[in-house]
Amino acid sequence: MIVVGGQAPKAIRSVECYDFEEDRWDQIAELPSRRCRAGVVFMAGHVYAVGGFNGSLRVRTVDVYDGVKDQWTSIASMQERRSTLGAAVLNDLLYAVGGFDGSTGLASVEAYSYKTNEWFFVAPMNTRRSSVGVGVVEGKLYAVGGYDGASRQCLSTVEQYNPATNEWTYVADMSTRRSGAGVGVLSGQLYATGGHDGPLVRKSVEVYDPGTNTWKQVADMNMCRRNAGVCAVNGLLYVVGGDDGSCNLASVEYYNPVTDKWTLLPTNMSTGRSYAVRVLSVVKLSAGVGKGSHYNTRCCCNSQALVTPTPTARMWRKGGVLPMTQNSRTMTAGCHSLRESAVERDLAEWRPVRNTSDPSPAPLRNLSSGFARGAPETTKAAGG
Repeated sequence: MIVVGGQAPKAIRSVECYDFEEDRWDQIAELPSRRCRAGVVFMAGHVYAVGGFNGSLRVRTVDVYDGVKDQWTSIASMQERRSTLGAAVLNDLLYAVGGFDGSTGLASVEAYSYKTNEWFFVAPMNTRRSSVGVGVVEGKLYAVGGYDGASRQCLSTVEQYNPATNEWTYVADMSTRRSGAGVGVLSGQLYATGGHDGPLVRKSVEVYDPGTNTWKQVADMNMCRRNAGVCAVNGLLYVVGGDDGSCNLASVEYYNPVTDKWTLLPTNMSTGRSYAVRVLSVVKLSAGVGKGSHYNTRCCCNSQALVTPTPTARMWRKGGVLPMTQNSRTMTAGCHSLRESAVERDLAEWRPVRNTSDPSPAPLRNLSSGFARGAPETTKAAGG
């Protein structure tokens, strides 16, 4: 799980990675420049940090992280400046949704193709939304709540984008207004966590079922949070950092939908941060992404912590580097859901590995993904 940039209390370059097995946070390569209130996604084996605020200006720039090299590089910039935007991946395209350009909230939406390194506009939303949360469920992109600069209202409305028709339509409203809510996807449902309505920072959580077009309340978080990152891992929904209206938070808590309970992680981040631009979940192994890139690490950077699957037992043990194969696949949140036959087909091509001194296995993880968003500078801010 990775937390990129954020505000602590100013925009920062720091990037942290959480190791679930060792309950430890590690620093990895910093961003090239300070960045908060951006959108971040995992796509084609790389981490994309999109737009945001650098402490002086809202930006159009995009940086990409390579976990093998542990370094960031720049790619094509968006067509508009955007901070407090939502970002998500749908059908191999990166969508930048709404946001704030420094003077007004945005309804516009643009998409990026990593294959052509180009941005292009798609249909705008019906409502201008900064501090918007986004998520993808069943091939549709959802824009949740946010702040409407025109009416100066925090929003309870939700819109759905259909890429087949290039249209946005309203779906059921949330039960309450939420700007700067953390939005994540778990088991085919859309979660809206925390956020604020004016000066009131929330710890309430509600979940949307696309099948019934209804929202329902679930258990409150332990702490009030807005501007937090969200990530789904192993059937649990993690909410990371944010602020409670008075200070930035370093704590992390997770939701178990089976028990309807929230639990705090025992170890905090090294830095309390809000407006952290995105949280990603990454399984311990990702092999062969995009144009043959090799991406297998514990925290997307530590190439010494490699793992090897045992297909019959569906278990993992420590091992050496996997050889590259043409049909290697990425096993990370928000990228691909692998069929077992496809996994076994790839595993059959792997050669024996070394460094097997530790035989203790750990279960194979199936991860799902959530998406995060930016948020306004203060409760009184018009945008972000």
